[in-house]
Amino acid sequence: MAVIGRGDEGYLSRLKELSSGNVSFLGFRNPKDLRDHYSAADIGFWGKASITIREAMSCSLPVILYDQGNMTDLLKWDNGIAVKEDVEEIGKAFLTLADDPEMRERMGKNARRGVMEELSSEREARELVRIYEEALEKRSPGATPGK
Repeated sequence: MAVIGRGDEGYLSRLKELSSGNVSFLGFRNPKDLRDHYSAADIGFWGKASITIREAMSCSLPVILYDQGNMTDLLKWDNGIAVKEDVEEIGKAFLTLADDPEMRERMGKNARRGVMEELSSEREARELVRIYEEALEKRSPGATPGK
């Protein structure tokens, strides 16, 4: 298992103690290299919202996310598992995915498909243009932009 990124030093120290040497703590990685790590991984875990979740999902990585805020919106494609902030529940989610390669593969494919179909920058740009056009249509006749 590899842990990538920075975090609270006390938390990371405790993780290192508990890992029994079975975990590599890679620290900060250049964002350009993250795709390589996501593509090589079997499971991704995030405890807080991050744009990197979408990037990892685009690499066909099934994810485990905290069941909070809008993070679970990213799981609507059957592409991962939502968990509470509970060590046992997180561990169970990892074991569920680790023990079922077919589930991991299915969820990984669903993750990529969801991101590519609904969260791609091209789709978001088209949606933004649609919103602008709709707003312009609703503007009162003769109105000057910016006033």
